[in-house]
Amino acid sequence: MRAGGPGVRSESARDAGGELLFVSRAGAIKLLWNTTWHAVVVWALLAPFAIGLIYFVLLPIFRRAVKGQTAVPRAAEASGGGYSQK
Repeated sequence: MRAGGPGVRSESARDAGGELLFVSRAGAIKLLWNTTWHAVVVWALLAPFAIGLIYFVLLPIFRRAVKGQTAVPRAAEASGGGYSQK
């Protein structure tokens, strides 16, 4: 909850967990709304970088895994690959 506060120049997300217990219902809804959209902003800003990082970390791993696989010969593929089909 704290990550969104500085990004949108707000301190309302600072202690949202404890404050929710002591504010009125309308105040709690406002606080929850502010906290939620701050989280959405942070996710929108960080997700593309996280996806790129995950992609570039997993790409060599998947390429090595594909290189280690053996190709199935065409004759075996046409006849079912040696497996019985039901």
